Amino acid sequence: MSADDLNDNLIYDDKVTALSDDEAGADDLNDNLVYDGNVSGSDNESENESDSDSDDSKDNDKKRKHENDDDEDSDENEDSSNNENELEGDEDNDNSDNDTDEDSEEKKIKQEAEAKEREAKKKAKAKKKRDEMKKKKRMRLEKEQLEKENERKTKSDSEIFWSSIDSNNSVTQIEKDEINDQSFVNSSLTSEQRSLSNLSSFIKQVYPNWKKNLGKPPKESDYKGQPSVLVVTQSAIRAVEVIRSLNEFSKYCKVGKLFSKHMKVKEQVEYLSKSVVKIAVGTPNRLIKLAENESLDMNKLDLLVIDYTFKDSKNRNIFEIPEIRKDLLAFIKQHCINRIKDQTQKIALF
Repeated sequence: MSADDLNDNLIYDDKVTALSDDEAGADDLNDNLVYDGNVSGSDNESENESDSDSDDSKDNDKKRKHENDDDEDSDENEDSSNNENELEGDEDNDNSDNDTDEDSEEKKIKQEAEAKEREAKKKAKAKKKRDEMKKKKRMRLEKEQLEKENERKTKSDSEIFWSSIDSNNSVTQIEKDEINDQSFVNSSLTSEQRSLSNLSSFIKQVYPNWKKNLGKPPKESDYKGQPSVLVVTQSAIRAVEVIRSLNEFSKYCKVGKLFSKHMKVKEQVEYLSKSVVKIAVGTPNRLIKLAENESLDMNKLDLLVIDYTFKDSKNRNIFEIPEIRKDLLAFIKQHCINRIKDQTQKIALF
């Protein structure tokens, strides 16, 4: 190969190399341009995507806000609905409670009315029973009173007295002779029924000198503890009733209370020692005690009234209660017999 050919080849190679370098540079430039374009495009796309994402985010935020607003509205509507339902439920409950209260009140009123009706029927039944018992008692007393009145027509007071007080035949004939028909007031002087309402008038009829003898004595010291009229009854309760029935005599004299459960013996002794007692009411046992300690003096007694028509809750008169009958007979025999025998004292069965 010649030198010219060699130079030509070298020049050619240099050109080729230069061309290659230029092409390579151009390719690199193109690649760079392409890369830059891609990068720029990518950036634009990123920006676009970012803007799109931002818009989407905003849209999503708006959507979420709208949804939240819708949810809030829904919640508010639901709360409102619930509140309305609760109010309606409360109203229903209130109405139900009111209905229950009204039913309960009506039931209570009805029960009270029924209870009052039962109580009224019970009282009416009890009253009817009491009235029937009172009627039976009144009829029995009237029957007994009639029997006693008939007995008085067929028997003398002395026979009634001894048949009643000597039920076991313990009294001797001598004692009976001491208390005879002359010892009793004339029952024919009064035809009135023997009841407390007639006791005052009975005493006035069988004791003609009552006004003179029951008035204020000329010398009071001579009459302290010395009654002119003595009513003997079977119990303190009955004695109180007897005293009330003798109230019309209170303007003439004092009526002494000589029975237990009202005053102690000591108090009655003191009372008799200081008081002029023209009428006295007492029970047999207490009269014996007061007579034994001499605070009660029988020396001026004109009338001994025995309350024998009255009967206690067991339907017994003063002669039918053993211990009282015994005390009554003992009191008469020990403290009244002397004046009875000499006819200065009378016995009256009332």
